[in-house]
Amino acid sequence: MLPVPARVDPRVRRTRQAILEALEALLRERPYSSITVHDIAERAGINRATFYAHYREKHELFVQLVEKHFASVLTAHALPPGKVFIQDVRRLFQGVCVFLAQVHLDRRAHPCEMDAQVDLQVQRQLNTLVSDALRGSEQRCNSRRISRDMTATLMASGIYSSATAWAIQSPPPPLEAYIEEAMVFLSAGLLATGYVQDPVA
Repeated sequence: MLPVPARVDPRVRRTRQAILEALEALLRERPYSSITVHDIAERAGINRATFYAHYREKHELFVQLVEKHFASVLTAHALPPGKVFIQDVRRLFQGVCVFLAQVHLDRRAHPCEMDAQVDLQVQRQLNTLVSDALRGSEQRCNSRRISRDMTATLMASGIYSSATAWAIQSPPPPLEAYIEEAMVFLSAGLLATGYVQDPVA
C-alpha cells in the first residue's frame, strides 16, 4: 500500500498543484535546464516568494513531479498486500518497464542534470511498494530462510534493473517477449523465498 499523504490545507494543495502543472506544461515546450523558477511562477500565476514558500528549488519540484507520475503507475499495478502471486509481480514489472521507457525517451530528447535523483526516487518508491506488500505475507513451509526485507530489496532491485535494461535500448525489443524471458529468472528466485506464490502450484 502506498503511503497516505498527511492532510493539507486545500489552498496549499491548489497552489502546489498549480506549480506542478506549470512545470509539467513547460517541460512539454523546452528542456528542464532552460526552465527557471521565474518561468514556473509566471506560468502558475504566482510570484517567486510564493514558489519558495512551497519548494526550496526547482529540483525539488521536478523530483516531486516524477514521484507523482510514478505513484500513479504503482497504484495501477499495486501488489496485493499479504498474498503476492507471480502474475502480480509480472504486472508490476510491465508497468515499470512502460514508465521507464517514457523516462528514457524524454532523456534522449532533453538530457537533465536531475537524472540520478529521478532514478533514486523511482527505486525508493518501488522498494516501498514491494516492502509494504510483503509485510503481511507468511513464508511457505520448507522455504529457505530469508527475511522479508531482503526479499523486498532483491525483488525491487530485480524489477528496476531489468526494466531499465529494456527501456534504454533503442528501439526496445518486444515487451511481452522480454518480460517472459526475464520472469524465468525472477520467478525462480522469488518463489524460492517462500513469500511469493505460484497460483498453479
